[in-house]
Amino acid sequence: MRILLTHSSRFGHTEAIIHRVGQRLAERGYNVEVRPVGAVRSVRGYDAVVVGASVRYGFYAPAVRHLAKELAKSETVSAFIGVNLAAAKPGKNTPDTNPYTRKFLAKSPWKPSLIELVGGELNFDLYNRADAAMLKPILKASGKPWGPGVKVDYTNWQSLDVFAHRLADMLDETTSSSHHQGE
Repeated sequence: MRILLTHSSRFGHTEAIIHRVGQRLAERGYNVEVRPVGAVRSVRGYDAVVVGASVRYGFYAPAVRHLAKELAKSETVSAFIGVNLAAAKPGKNTPDTNPYTRKFLAKSPWKPSLIELVGGELNFDLYNRADAAMLKPILKASGKPWGPGVKVDYTNWQSLDVFAHRLADMLDETTSSSHHQGE
């Protein structure tokens, strides 16, 4: 079974998240391929697609929205991993309570089979002045660290492992069901 894991990652953290999920799926015997969202021309030929996307200025990238439209027209099993700092807060880590993911999914025809939200990484040294200036008051008001040299990983790696195993279980069940139907 072929699984495409695709990422929209500005500084590489969402890509690392997708690689982690891919590693867990490979450990379960799945054939995984990892590519940036912008490099995906079609989802044909894949048995499942996992989309990992980070939020920038309150939105997921246009390429993610485009891929979501293609996935909505496809029979392919799909999953979504939303990465944003808001998801690190209790009560903001579900599709219904996370403002960015709720807004994205409400406007999208895509209905992923499985959704996971994680907090991502805060790495001030990678941000340009505009990004840093925008984040500073938000982080200051929320009591989070900010400024040069600040690097904090808010990703719940254990929840990603659980997500990968839930996806593998779902795919195992799908494969088993289709195998039995063909008998």
